Amino acid sequence: MRILAVRMVKLGESRTIVGEFIRKDRKTVGKWVKDYDEYGIDGLIPRL
Repeated sequence: MRILAVRMVKLGESRTIVGEFIRKDRKTVGKWVKDYDEYGIDGLIPRL
C-alpha cells in the first residue's frame, strides 16, 4: 500500500486525495513520500 501511495503522489495526485483513497491521513502519506525520497524503497519497510 505504501508504494502505491508514493507512486500516486509522484504521478501528481495530492496527498489528501491519496490518503482518502487508501484511508490513511495525508500526513502519513507525506511521511511515506519523505521516507522514500530519503531512503528509497527500503524507506517504505514498516519500522517495528
